[in-house]
Amino acid sequence: MLEELVSNESKVIFYKCLFQPGEYGMEKNKVCSCHLHKVISDSEIMVIDDSEDSDGRTLLKKHECYILDIYNLNKVYRCNAYYISSSSGDGYCYYTARIVSPVQKVQRRRYQRYPCHSLFAYTVLEKTQVHDIINKEWEDVKKSLSGIKGFKQEALSDISGGGLRFTSHQMIGKGEYLFCVLNFGGYNSKKAFPVICEVVYSGEMANIKDIFDIRLKYVGITEQQREQIINFGFWLERQRI
Repeated sequence: MLEELVSNESKVIFYKCLFQPGEYGMEKNKVCSCHLHKVISDSEIMVIDDSEDSDGRTLLKKHECYILDIYNLNKVYRCNAYYISSSSGDGYCYYTARIVSPVQKVQRRRYQRYPCHSLFAYTVLEKTQVHDIINKEWEDVKKSLSGIKGFKQEALSDISGGGLRFTSHQMIGKGEYLFCVLNFGGYNSKKAFPVICEVVYSGEMANIKDIFDIRLKYVGITEQQREQIINFGFWLERQRI
């Protein structure tokens, strides 16, 4: 039941239905931000617009479907809903909305993912090697690459400011550390971009036998390196337009 998932005072945001997935697309299409006043039923809620800049007028339109995000503690629930009516009281505006789709938990992401299919090389590191490489300058790392063996090549699935994702015929255990050399060819003249990553998820694809979904987070990168990766992601997005 809905009232078991959320609580009064949960933050509620209405978005236009036509947005592109990702943080920036959603913010661009945000209509209004409210708080949950009460759960009327599993298909109907009342929210309160208690924002300081509210003038009592609603931007919501009847007969228009919205995407609704409900923030409760550290979880976010998403559904589709229609605005039904509004009322005023105690200096606030109250909106009633009808939920017309299943309420599903969604994963919160700090960084937008960008589809990326460029090849990269990686090798599994011992934990003792991680600290040494992180504290070396890239020029020193390049000199010692010949001593790092077992490089394999795969194609990325996507890239973000938080990590990488790729698929592989080889299972790589969660918690393993990988030394990855990304290829930024076409974006800048320095094609090789080294990062150390930790495997945060590794599991067999549900619909493809013997193919594993590998997800990584960066370890020990600087904010400058992260900014370069994000800019590369922006560049990839522009190439698709």
